[in-house]
Amino acid sequence: MIDQSLMTLCVLYSGSDDEIDEYAQLSPEETKDRLTKLFPLMDENADGKVDETELTHWVMKSFLKLNTAETKMRMESDDADEDGFVSWAEYLDSTYGMTEEELEKYKSEDLKDKESKDTMEQSLGYDKKKFNAADENSDGKLSTDEAVAFLHPYDFERMSDVETDRVMGEFDTNNDGKIDMEEYLGHSAFSKKTAEDIEGEKENFKYNDEDKDGSLNRAEVYKWVTPDMTGVAGEEAAHLIQETDENSDGGVTLDEIIKQSDLWVGSEASDLVMSELDHDEL
Repeated sequence: MIDQSLMTLCVLYSGSDDEIDEYAQLSPEETKDRLTKLFPLMDENADGKVDETELTHWVMKSFLKLNTAETKMRMESDDADEDGFVSWAEYLDSTYGMTEEELEKYKSEDLKDKESKDTMEQSLGYDKKKFNAADENSDGKLSTDEAVAFLHPYDFERMSDVETDRVMGEFDTNNDGKIDMEEYLGHSAFSKKTAEDIEGEKENFKYNDEDKDGSLNRAEVYKWVTPDMTGVAGEEAAHLIQETDENSDGGVTLDEIIKQSDLWVGSEASDLVMSELDHDEL
């Protein structure tokens, strides 16, 4: 489930980059004012209340706006020639500090630290596959929309094969085509987790192990890296409406929302949204 504070920001976010850092400091009056302005935007059919479908639509739009805003910031640093696109050469230079010629030379060198070289080459290989999958029109460069898919691949089904390859490559250390519990928990992403967190990860593993054979096969990993974001948003929207809908008529009015403003505005929203949307842990 998405953290409630993330849900809050997705509900309140209306597209301005500057808004992300403001929500933690909103006073009660500012909160009321913000909700009053946003309510008609969420109320798609203008019937004076927001139902589960409308709230789900709003949250999904906000997911995309948040991802797009983050992507535009990244593109500003990667787009060296300022043509509005990011080429593979520009990404390579920005991320790895290499030209394509320098990369080929690096690959041919016989380095002492072979493990680091292999790790970097593996990372580069996945990035290149991901770049090509995101480059929907195959013109060798990423537009803003394509860059969103590159930076947030979990939200796009066309990216799932590449992400499955990446996860299998990182976790399946014995190369038997599946990930067992030991391999899963042995990943560096979990090295600093608490004992309680590890127990939670064990439950996540068991949940994803649909055939209950003690390992994750490629099909199970594919489903793991292709979450149903609409379903997730719908579950959270249903929860928020249930907690706010005083007269149980299936929708929430502005007055009902304002009465529950503490539920709709979390003090840690801006921090949580960035961490929850960052999939680097996998």
